[in-house]
Amino acid sequence: MTKFILIYAFFLFALMSSCPRQDRLLRQTSPYFGQKTPGTKPELFAPDLISTTACELHGSFSPNGKEYFYTRRDSIEGYNNRIMYLEEKEGKWTKPQLAPFAEDCIELFAHISQDGNKAFFLSERAHPITGKLMKNDEKIWYSEKTENGWGKAHFLESPVNDGWLLSVDIVQGDILYVSGEYGKQGGIFRSIPINGHYQSVEYLFDGTHPYVSPDERYIIFDRFDNDGNTTLYVSFKDKTGQWKEPILLSSEINSTKSEAFAEVSPDGKFLFFYRQGDIYWVDAKIIEDLNLQK
Repeated sequence: MTKFILIYAFFLFALMSSCPRQDRLLRQTSPYFGQKTPGTKPELFAPDLISTTACELHGSFSPNGKEYFYTRRDSIEGYNNRIMYLEEKEGKWTKPQLAPFAEDCIELFAHISQDGNKAFFLSERAHPITGKLMKNDEKIWYSEKTENGWGKAHFLESPVNDGWLLSVDIVQGDILYVSGEYGKQGGIFRSIPINGHYQSVEYLFDGTHPYVSPDERYIIFDRFDNDGNTTLYVSFKDKTGQWKEPILLSSEINSTKSEAFAEVSPDGKFLFFYRQGDIYWVDAKIIEDLNLQK
């Protein structure tokens, strides 16, 4: 009985000690929940608020830094992904909750357009025409923001949604970058809207979960090896607009071979990425350093 009481007291203390830190972060104004920013060594992002005992996969800030969307599930082994959301209101962040456009079903990887008015994400919700739940076959949905907030999500009616998808990103000009498979070809693809419609996809190269800088100057993505490990790469464009040979990010970043789901802050200053169930961040200077070295 004494041993049980001691164990219970330990976990109660751990829970109580994390609450003040969470409350402190929620009381902060933008940017980054008032945290001390990292240097060239990756650090855990917003512990006890964003990075918790659950599994957090990917996060992204709105362009103005006042909204934060991230994907969370109960554990690394689980699959119950949900898109969570915090918003800064009157100098204080709201507590994490389902994103305004999200449903309580498998959804993940929300990316926000450069003007802050569109959110693209993957979802297993029912197909709007067939009514079929897209189990293990997430499709792209999007929400538009109005003066009343985020609106109801819509299915992206496009050949882009004909593939088996792993991720979606949106850059300047509402150009989409996706990863997955189309036919028998897998990798990273690009789709340019023509008269507001995404009519086709263009294969780029092997990789998954791309993040593309708003000006499309560089792309960060992850690759699987034969053992199922993942590491992060970056590719820069040359003077002719072609993608250069991808460069493996440093061992400081790829230290556990579980690194994936990269994202760079709207101001371009920080690189965020997944590692062993949490979100880490680091000074994005490491990206430009690699470009200069090549």
